[in-house]
Amino acid sequence: MQTNPDPTRPRYHFCAPTGWMNDPNGAIFHQGWYHVFYQWNPNGDQWGDIHWGHARSRDLVAWEHLPVALEPDAASGEEHCFSGCLALRAAQPPIILYTAIGPQMTSRASAQQWAALGDDDLISWQKHPRNPILTAQIHGELDVLEWRDPFIFTDSGRTFLLLGGKLTPKDGGDPVILLYEAQDPTLEQWTYRRVFFRHPDKTRASAECPNFFKSGPKWVLLLSADKQVEYYVGDFDADAGSFTPHTSGLLNGSEHFYATNLLLDDQQRCICFGWVRGFAPGRGWSGCHALPRVLWLDEQGRLHQTPAPELNLLHGPGFHTCDVPLGGYPVPGFESDTFEVRALIAGQAPASFGIRLVPTNEQAQTITLTCAPDETRLQDMVILYRRDGEAAVDIRLFLDCSVVEVFIDDCASLTLTLPPIASSYRIELFSEGAASLRRLDVWRMDNVR
Repeated sequence: MQTNPDPTRPRYHFCAPTGWMNDPNGAIFHQGWYHVFYQWNPNGDQWGDIHWGHARSRDLVAWEHLPVALEPDAASGEEHCFSGCLALRAAQPPIILYTAIGPQMTSRASAQQWAALGDDDLISWQKHPRNPILTAQIHGELDVLEWRDPFIFTDSGRTFLLLGGKLTPKDGGDPVILLYEAQDPTLEQWTYRRVFFRHPDKTRASAECPNFFKSGPKWVLLLSADKQVEYYVGDFDADAGSFTPHTSGLLNGSEHFYATNLLLDDQQRCICFGWVRGFAPGRGWSGCHALPRVLWLDEQGRLHQTPAPELNLLHGPGFHTCDVPLGGYPVPGFESDTFEVRALIAGQAPASFGIRLVPTNEQAQTITLTCAPDETRLQDMVILYRRDGEAAVDIRLFLDCSVVEVFIDDCASLTLTLPPIASSYRIELFSEGAASLRRLDVWRMDNVR
């Protein structure tokens, strides 16, 4: 699965074979396979020369690297293949829509949306002979900067497209998501509908990587706006082309998690992929994908995210206990650099409690997760999350060499990248105030395939 001998390189998070990787793209479930494409520089471990890498998996755990899907076409003035999406079409080849960047197609002012056509296995791709598919002229007098990252969705038998951007000062200067509608089933002819969403913070450079999905009667918009992945829950009116958000929040409290992409699988699950960033340069690789997570809304309209249950396939030897008074509790006889901790802890306010990872290499840093009554902290990162009274908190923490991912009650999440210092870690649970450990499960993540 991995080819780089660096001991700090993640082992069960998906990584490119080598080089730089960022945004997941074109995620789709097709013929029993989960496919994920991704931004990739195969020629260096820093951003540049952006291709589309490609991998597939039967189970979201073991990934098979496939040939490069897209590479820049210098003869056509293309330097980078930016983010985009993939759609299946009846009686026609699958199609990728993506943002093309080059000397005459700058990311800031004059990007174009191109297409590529694939075979039925989604492995071999050719640029569309009639590129570009969309240019900024589609907006008429509306000027859109930072125009990129197409995402297709359907509703009521109609097909729509979202793109992110930033309006010029004459149009308000808002970071925006724009809506388009397909004119026919080819998905090669589009009509601009309207500004779909205006970000409330005009200082943001743009609204990137829009994703949109339905859960129950409501819709969820994900977007990446410079720093973190935000979500907005609301109503979509296909006839009006309007989205009315009612609630919002952060999908992840960290700037190390960014640029999501979604697919709907054969179980009708919405699977979310994201980019983990913030790794130290100079190691021949940089970046990985976050653990795949399932997104859904509960009956109260709250957004939930839970690690895909297929990740349990990684579980190796474990340690299990329950009903332990919690002051300070070191997990006996367990240390590793790849594991999952699942702890169910109950505590009354104002008690705080959490998990501490203590490195065996004294040059590495201790990692502390603290669940307070109104927030969760992972090192210096914070996400606001109010505990439900005296109910026990379900904590899941994943360590993968230089990546830590945390999920709280399947609602809040945090992601952390670590400095490149190889170390195993011991696990300690702690409390500041009255708290009890209802159940603890720890597994080595040994079954990497």
